[in-house]
Amino acid sequence: KEDEPRITVYAFGQALKPAENSIVTRPGRYYQMCTNYAVVGEVFTKTTYKLEDQWEGTNKVFRAVIEDYQVLAEE
Repeated sequence: KEDEPRITVYAFGQALKPAENSIVTRPGRYYQMCTNYAVVGEVFTKTTYKLEDQWEGTNKVFRAVIEDYQVLAEE
């Protein structure tokens, strides 16, 4: 319905792994710390929520309900 509040969230995520020669091997404070990463996977999503209101005692509260979820194709 037109009068029902909705929220659309676009999200982006990456899977990372340590890049080649990016682990500090010198003794000291940063020993074995990764200083660079390589992207090994990405995902783009679009989620639409509708807000449903309900009463809890005398308080009106809202609950987000997923109405649509899509994994977007890479372009």
